[in-house]
Amino acid sequence: FLADDHWVARAGLRDFLTDAGIEVTGSVGTADEVVEHCQNNRSDVAEVIVLDLSLDHSGGEETYRRICEARPGARVLVVSMREALSTINHFYRLGVHGYVTKTATPDETVAAVRQVSSGKRYYMSGMAERLLEIDAHEEGVDPREVLSAQELDIMLRLAEGYTPDEVAQEFDVKRKTIHNRTQVIRRKLGNIAQTELSWVARKHGLLD
Repeated sequence: FLADDHWVARAGLRDFLTDAGIEVTGSVGTADEVVEHCQNNRSDVAEVIVLDLSLDHSGGEETYRRICEARPGARVLVVSMREALSTINHFYRLGVHGYVTKTATPDETVAAVRQVSSGKRYYMSGMAERLLEIDAHEEGVDPREVLSAQELDIMLRLAEGYTPDEVAQEFDVKRKTIHNRTQVIRRKLGNIAQTELSWVARKHGLLD
């Protein structure tokens, strides 16, 4: 599913993805439209959302967060003109499944879509190594050292893409209880954003 505010870019992506045998389920040009699509198709987690970062004033972050709220576990591949490593690292930490720039070849973009569709992450050649170097130099709190057993279980459910309602049902507590405990978890882990829980879990070997 394509989300880009330039119709020429959407048409080009559609053409070479279709030529490669990949089904394009639709395309939109605004943030509200892609969020509405995710809300109306919540069960289709395997669908890849190809997201351009120019859809909103926040540089794509707000749209990404809204997509995750509308469809927890959504597989989002960023395709953007923005090549700064700081930007790529930021979205890597937020949990996007992949990031390629618009200078990538059609073959590489097709490969990215296929890999993200399979549930794996994809970053352009050389990019993943540089992100790992950043990870190696950044300090981080190991969740196992600061969270209780139940807090760790809640964190992992959220990191895996479960909604707060689903976690509350599993633990047989009220949604408000999960909300409050999530705030505690985030604070213990260094006041991270909720969307960064999956990044922290992967960094410490708690998720694949």
